[in-house]
Amino acid sequence: MNILQTIHTYWPQVGGAQIYVHNLSKILIEKGHSVTVFTHRLPGTPKKEVIEGVKVRRFNVIPWTPYGIPHHRVQPYYPLAFLRHTNEFDLINFQMQYIFQTDSALPLKKLKLLQKPVIFSPIGFSHLHKTGWWVNRLYYRFWIPLMLNVSDKIIAWTQYEQITILKLYDIEKEKVPHIPPGIDFGKYEQLPSPELFKDRFNINNENMVLFVGNFFGNKAPDYLIKAIPSVLSENPDTIFVFVGWEGKKGYMKFCSDIAKKLQVNEHVLFTGPIKFTERELLLSAYRGADVLSMPSRWENFGLVLLEGLACETPFVAAYTGGTFELEQKKCGYGYKFSNISTLSKKLNHLLSDKKLAKTMGNHGRNVVRTEYDIRTVAERTEVLYNQVLSEYYK
Repeated sequence: MNILQTIHTYWPQVGGAQIYVHNLSKILIEKGHSVTVFTHRLPGTPKKEVIEGVKVRRFNVIPWTPYGIPHHRVQPYYPLAFLRHTNEFDLINFQMQYIFQTDSALPLKKLKLLQKPVIFSPIGFSHLHKTGWWVNRLYYRFWIPLMLNVSDKIIAWTQYEQITILKLYDIEKEKVPHIPPGIDFGKYEQLPSPELFKDRFNINNENMVLFVGNFFGNKAPDYLIKAIPSVLSENPDTIFVFVGWEGKKGYMKFCSDIAKKLQVNEHVLFTGPIKFTERELLLSAYRGADVLSMPSRWENFGLVLLEGLACETPFVAAYTGGTFELEQKKCGYGYKFSNISTLSKKLNHLLSDKKLAKTMGNHGRNVVRTEYDIRTVAERTEVLYNQVLSEYYK
């Protein structure tokens, strides 16, 4: 099968969705398929290259950023690219949806100019459709229904995303299967010692709460800092470790200033980013943490939860992305975003009950191994691809 994946950014600009698409593509290639990725061309990147077997083609963008995020740029050239290259592929999977980006080619199917089976994965739909900007409202009122209508199947990353799509649009449930993202569990089979990370950063505290994520507004690390005084009142020997680079200029200093104002800065450590080449160090950080905190306003899924659980670390996370379904599986605790009182209570609960935290962490590792390994996800996705192909050409 010759598969085309489309996503607004790819290597070297990566996040959870990009890592997922890349790992999924690698497994599909191992299964004998050919995978090509169409994406934006960022400054300094080649038009064509092959990354671990994945063929990548990049297309120029225009300098308008409807979300105010530099790499979320409008891409009007995809329709032309699809008209030129569509015959090379058996099936197309559009990954993610941002205003007039890779999805700008989908109307070609409505016009019968794109005569290939199409799968649409509107990653992040459950939170992006709520944003109030007028262009965004028009996009979700008129453009998204068209995209959903012309797609042969729609993959929902989360149960909430599936429910939201079915609630807002008149679509049969069979058309919207729930296939969650996954991580490469093989990389978590052998875990490093937690001391690797703790020794590097001279951590000797009894308890450690870990935040992993870039310092963007949606990640909301400042809300975790605001919960620190209440946590310290019950668990005084606790350090809060923040791993990630400063995505929004000045945000890390803003968080540091809050810690100083609350007089908890001695319990806060900003490590900066951990490079891909030092993956063992990141796994050691997960291993060394008693609890992983994800206080985000929104997440597409929150793959850090899966990474933490793969390292036997339970979570306390705001209800967004995959939090709810992972909480249902008894891998951690969720809470309503910005409710600092509930956040601190649930952190204290896990920090004070080591046996419960260990049980949740061990169970969570098994859940990730059996349900969220990228190979399991790839098998389910491959079955869906074959189903769509057989129905399209019958």
